[in-house]
Order: sequence, then structure tokens, then C-alpha cells
Amino acid sequence: MGIQMKTQKVLLAGFFCIAIMVSPAYSWPISSEGTIKYWVDGAAFAGDSGKTWQEIYWTLPVRDFVVRQNAGQRTISYKTVIQLRDSSGKYFINEDWISNLNVPTAQEVERRDLAIPDLMVVNNLKPGDYRIKFMVSDMNGGNIGTLEKEIIVPFLNPEILAVSQIQVASDIYLDSLKNRFSKGKLQIKPHPSREFGGAYGNLYYYFEVYRPASDTTGGSRFVQISLNSTTQQVINTIANNEITERTGQIIQTGGVSLDSFPEGLYILKAQLKDGNGKLLAYSQAGIKINRIPLSAAAGARDKLDEELQTLLKEGGEYFYEIEYIASSRDIVQLKKLDENGKKEFLRRFWKSRDSDPATPENEALLEHARRYKAADLKFGELNRGGMKGCQTDRGRLYIKYGLPNEVETKTMQGQFRPVEIWRYYDGNKFVFVDKSSFGRFQLMYSKSKDERTDPSWSKYISPDVIYNEELK
Repeated sequence: MGIQMKTQKVLLAGFFCIAIMVSPAYSWPISSEGTIKYWVDGAAFAGDSGKTWQEIYWTLPVRDFVVRQNAGQRTISYKTVIQLRDSSGKYFINEDWISNLNVPTAQEVERRDLAIPDLMVVNNLKPGDYRIKFMVSDMNGGNIGTLEKEIIVPFLNPEILAVSQIQVASDIYLDSLKNRFSKGKLQIKPHPSREFGGAYGNLYYYFEVYRPASDTTGGSRFVQISLNSTTQQVINTIANNEITERTGQIIQTGGVSLDSFPEGLYILKAQLKDGNGKLLAYSQAGIKINRIPLSAAAGARDKLDEELQTLLKEGGEYFYEIEYIASSRDIVQLKKLDENGKKEFLRRFWKSRDSDPATPENEALLEHARRYKAADLKFGELNRGGMKGCQTDRGRLYIKYGLPNEVETKTMQGQFRPVEIWRYYDGNKFVFVDKSSFGRFQLMYSKSKDERTDPSWSKYISPDVIYNEELK
């Protein structure tokens, strides 16, 4: 009991101590010292041959950099240095680079609270003790931010029951767009500070469960995710997923609204249990809920309203049209909201997809609107009662996947109707058939598991197309 009380007091002493005192392997996140204030976070996953896949995340606030005018553009320039060495002094990361970015006006930076997210992956680390050094220096001024700290890279053996470290995120969603924040078809937005509240009202998480095939005789298996206060003896279970029939690497993602949680320090726990509730493996991460004062909240609300109006202006009617690109979970949630709730949901939806938050425009929304307009123009059916281009199969896939890298059209061949083939260099391929011969091309075959293939596709596509396109 005395040890528990002492640990709790240390936990309450500061946010940094959450991760350290709960388990040495959870020494993240780390805050910088100096005039550039940022956080660095990390999560480890099982790698190959006993090695560890270590991810490192950070976010740099634009307001901390001096802006220079350059050919009519407002630019910031900064140097990033990252070093990671083991206990013998051997370097596994020793990199530095200079970044030059265009930024909007100072008012826009403050209004949108612009920050620059980034990450680095080291996939060949031996488990053990390491020292990380991270420095960011402003090339236009004297601002600098540094941090240096010991971290532990854990051993995660996929051949035994284990749970990876937890990646704490501000959003997770399905997206075909590939970038540095992609994990498979998921987009995961890291949240290095692990502090939530205000504009960050939802907590998201990603972790992996490792279950060998040899464990299949061990009965039922469940993954329980909970969010528990460090000061209250209450278990807040937010998910309980059965994985009895699954083995190998089992990805677990989810989220929880924090509106009903009081301010304070919390532990996000992922526990692997058997059918009797026995704990088999676990992982955890510390977070903080800190809501801003009412006066500051009013100002933040004004900023959010301004941002919403900008998005509505940029996207027009297409701001609301997310059915083709959103997850089924998002669509269900959106339908439950009132009009104000829908606008706030969509504001966050588009903000999370902004590919370049340093610019005043939301590039993802502008591209989405452009695709919608192009789909209506290219694929609209001009006959009376015909569908709008965005409602056709070709229009829908154009909006979702963008312009194909290659398009091939074949006219009617004997008994076979006109065919249009779309090829993408990422492996996606779609075959459309004009079954009516009146210009209404319908999707008959897809190489994407996210799109349907007509069960009778081979009746409508000629043998030479089947052979040449390797359709199966």
C-alpha cells in the first residue's frame, strides 16, 4: 500500500512522470527546452529478427519561428538535428537537414494554431537503452529548442503473446492517400504532447497485439482498452474486442470522446486477457486532459468559426460531400449530429486531411471540390433523366482515387459492349462496361478490395481484355 501511495504522489507531480513511473519503457513524451517549444513522442512495434520498429513523432509550432519575406512569400527556415545512440555511443540516427516553408500571415498562423508535424522511423534497433538528442534552430533568428534524454527501446517478440506500445493520436481514418503518416490504408495523425481538450476533444489510439499460432489452444482471448484517472479508482472501459479466432499481428485502433472526462492525468491501458479475465500482456500510455478557461475558450471558438467559414467558402457545397472518401464509422456518426454538430465534425474532418497546414488553403478540400466538378463535367449523362457525373461509377471512383494514370477505351467487339479500363500505378485497376451502349459505363471489375466486382463480369468483358489485363 505504501509503495502504491508513493507512486501515485509522483504521478501527480507532473505529466512527464506518468510514463516514467508507470513503466521505464514508456519514457515518452519529451518536451523541449529553449525558445522553440515542441514535444517529441514515440512508440515501438515488433520488427524482424528480434529487432524493434521504433517510431518518433514531433510537431513544431509555426509561431516560434521568425518569418522572412522572399519574392513576395512569407517563409520560415529551420534546421533539425536528430541523434540516437546506444549505451556504447554507437549512432543509429545522426541526421540533420534544413527545411524552408511558405507560411500565411501572422493572423492566419494564430487563427489556425499552425504546427508542422513530422516523424522518423528506425526499423532495425536492438532492444536496450538509448539516448535521443533533438534540436531545432531557427535559421532566420536566434530561436532554438533542444532536448536530450534516455529512452528504452523494448523487446517485442511476435512469437509470444505481447502488446506493442500505444501510439497516441489526434485522428485515425481510412484514406487511399499514401504519405509518411500512413499505416496500410490508415492515416494516423500523431499527437506528441498527449494533451487533449479544447480543439482536441477526441483521443485516438493505435497498437498491435502479437499472438502466435501456437496460442490457439489457449481458449478465448480479449483485448480490453480503458482510460483511467490517476486519482480515482474507477475503470473506464472504452472497448473490449475478442480476438479468439485471430493470430499473428492483430491491429487495434479506436477512439473515445473526452467530453465527459474531468481534467487531469490519465492512463490509457491495453490489456490482453483470457476468457477468465487473467492478464496475459499489456501496454499503457499517459495522457493529460486540460481544458482552457472560458475566456480563452471563447476566443478559440471564434477562431474555429473563422476556420469553418473559410472551409465553407473554399469547398462550397462539396464541403458536405464526404460519402465517397469517409469511413463507414464517420458516415454513421455524421448522420447522428444536428446541423451545428455536422459542421464541427466536417471542420475537423477536413483539417485532419490538410496536406500542408502551413498554407492558408486546405489543399485536400480544394482537390476534393476540383474532382467533384471534373466528375460532373466528364461523366455526366446528357440524356433526359441521366445521372450527374458524380453519381456515376466513373465519377465516384474519380472523386475517390483521382485521375487514372492510364485510360484505355475499346469500342463494341461483336457481342461485347464498349469497355473502359482505368489503371493506377499503385496497382488499382477498374474495368467499366457500357452495357446499354448509351454511354452509361458501369463498374464490372475491380482489383481494389474496397470496390465491388460484378459476379457476372466475365459475360460482359471480351476474352482478349481478360487475358491482356490478367483479370481473374
